[in-house]
Amino acid sequence: MQIIVDSAPIDYSDKGTGKTLVFLHGWKDSKATWKPLMHHLVDQYRCVAFDLPNFGASGENDACITPKQYAEQVALALEKLNIDHYTLVGHSMGGQIAMYGVGEGILRPVHLILIAAAGVRQKSAAKKVLQVAAKSIGVMLPSQVKKWFYALIGSDYDPGLSPVLKRVIAAMLSTDVTAQAAAVKVPTTLLYGAEDTATPPAYGKLLHEHIAGSQYIEVESANHWLHKSAASDIATIVKKVVQ
Repeated sequence: MQIIVDSAPIDYSDKGTGKTLVFLHGWKDSKATWKPLMHHLVDQYRCVAFDLPNFGASGENDACITPKQYAEQVALALEKLNIDHYTLVGHSMGGQIAMYGVGEGILRPVHLILIAAAGVRQKSAAKKVLQVAAKSIGVMLPSQVKKWFYALIGSDYDPGLSPVLKRVIAAMLSTDVTAQAAAVKVPTTLLYGAEDTATPPAYGKLLHEHIAGSQYIEVESANHWLHKSAASDIATIVKKVVQ
C-alpha cells in the first residue's frame, strides 16, 4: 500500500488489529525487516510498518535527508492514516529518527521502543585516526578497497551510494541525538544486543541515562539485528510494555 506525502509515495504495510505499533526500519533496510517480529504481534496489535523515503518501495525524495525531515515525513504519514495513539518502534537509524522526532515534539507516541538505536556519535581516538586516513587516501583507492576501509572504521558510508543516499548518511552520521533523547518524556524501552558492534550496548546505556525513567534491556547473544534473530524474545517484551 502507498500514500502520497509531499508529492512522494511512501510504501507501508498495515496488518492486525488492536493497539497500534508503528515501525521505522534502519539504514539501507525496509519494512520487510519487521516480518519476523510482526509474526508474533499481529494477533494482538495493529502493526504499521513504513518504507522510509528513499528506501524500500518508497519513492526517492531529495527533500527528505535529515533526522528532522524524516520525522516530519513520518508525522505527515501518520496524520494521513489517522493514527494519533500509537507506540513507536525504531531500529538503528529508525531509532535515531524516532528519538529526534519525539525529543523535538514532531512525533507524539504514547510509548517509545528503541531497538539497537543509532544516533550516539562518539568517536574513539583510534577511529578518528582511521577516518582521517581514509579521507586522505580515499581518492587513490579502488571502490572495493574503499568499501573494506569504510567497514573497518565502522562507517555506514558506501562510495557506491546514490547521490540522495550519500546526503542521507552524511546527515545521519553527523547528527547526535543525545540532546533530543534527554527531552523525551514518554515511557521508553531500550533494547540492545550484547554482541552488537554497530550500535553497541554502551550506546544504549548512555541513552538510558539521558532518557528519564527509561528501561534498558540487554539481550544476550544478540547482535544488531535482534528484532529478527531474537524476534520471539523481543515480542514478549513488547507485549509486556504495550498492554
